[in-house]
Amino acid sequence: MESELGRRIAQTAVESLPFEPLADQLRLIMGASAFAAGEGGARDVFVLNGYAGTGKTSVMGAVIRAMDAMKRRVVVLAPTGRAAKVSSQLSSHAASTIHRRIFRPDPSDATGRLWIPAKNELTDTLFVVDEASLIADRPQAGQHSLLFQLLRYVYTAPGCRMLLMGDEAQLPPVGQETSTAMNLDRLRGLGLNPLHYSLDVPVRQAAGSGIVHNATLMRQFLFTPPPDGMPHLELSGYPEVTAISSADLSDALADSYASVGMDETLIITRSNYRANDFNKAVRNMVMFAEEPIERGDRLVISKNDYYWGKKNRAGGLIANGEMAEVNWVGKTEKVYGRFFTDVELRLSDGRVINANVMLRSLVCEGPAIPRQEMERFYNVVAANYEGEITEKMKAVQEDPYYNALQAKYAYCVTCHKAQGGQWRHVYIDMGGIAPDTIGPEFYRWIYTAITRATERVFFVNPGVPCV
Repeated sequence: MESELGRRIAQTAVESLPFEPLADQLRLIMGASAFAAGEGGARDVFVLNGYAGTGKTSVMGAVIRAMDAMKRRVVVLAPTGRAAKVSSQLSSHAASTIHRRIFRPDPSDATGRLWIPAKNELTDTLFVVDEASLIADRPQAGQHSLLFQLLRYVYTAPGCRMLLMGDEAQLPPVGQETSTAMNLDRLRGLGLNPLHYSLDVPVRQAAGSGIVHNATLMRQFLFTPPPDGMPHLELSGYPEVTAISSADLSDALADSYASVGMDETLIITRSNYRANDFNKAVRNMVMFAEEPIERGDRLVISKNDYYWGKKNRAGGLIANGEMAEVNWVGKTEKVYGRFFTDVELRLSDGRVINANVMLRSLVCEGPAIPRQEMERFYNVVAANYEGEITEKMKAVQEDPYYNALQAKYAYCVTCHKAQGGQWRHVYIDMGGIAPDTIGPEFYRWIYTAITRATERVFFVNPGVPCV
């Protein structure tokens, strides 16, 4: 039976919308409001799949604001710092990363590297998890997957329940073939009862956008491939989407940097190798950079860090994939045969930290410095300390150079690194895509890349027909 609270939440949400909701959107508001009011079973989980332009974020932002207005507890989470920032802006509600909410530093570990599951101290709380398709579901280092630990955190507290929001057409987490956090059978296997809602029709305002139109086209090709196997882009009549050549890239980027800013402009490519080439070209030809790191540089953290967050008393983990801007650059020195630069960084979540950056990480071909290379570096650092092996191990764990941040330039990143974030202008590198590589993975990749943009998309060397 529908509760009075559920009706009030729904009514408040509808009244706050700046548009008349479609039938599917209204059905979603009613269902989400009833779920938020605590109707249903204790093991229910609400799963919302919403494709680009369908109004998913606007509708759920209205439900969250209605909950806030009625003093009902809501916690908004996202898998990455950038995604949490976007979620906070769109819902007008503070958001944090999943990791920061459900883990805490192990008090028995002086290095701050070990984190253990935290206890959920809340009751009767709705946990809304945005970008849920990014939640990893693979065991790591002998621990349960992030999805498992998130569910355990929420559902072990009285009256707590969770709403998962995601987009099933986007890329799955790294190393997975599908996004199992949105998979109903997987959730049932974890002991939950999923309530599934889906939005698949772009709203009228979004349907006129070339960004949403081409994203929808790629999503349709994902589920129903074109007869000849070759997709196309539809650019004619849509000023938001443009095809350019690599020869025009530097001028177009300079225009974007001047009009919307460097922090709202991004190039997305398919590999770390190509990202390195683009980043080098941008710094040389657009920024005229002369030093490896300069004030104003944009970086993306390429390996989880537990050292500098603790040292700066800035909340512990600095997560892989977190974006940062260089506020200040200090000395560069060679230590243990490697070069390091002192920097002050402003992270995407607003934290300001002082740290060393290992310059080698900026240009290595992989997503981070290879494990074997870091093991060799560990041995070099350990050889500079005296004492028993346990004393050496402790010294290395506290060494600021061994713990130097690993980061990469963030003018061009892979699609996985961009996932969860939004930028006003997005450039998509499509050069060198072979016809025999076009399939489901390609469609997920380009759909995800297109949907990172809010105002303009530039397809660089498309390599597919543009009509």
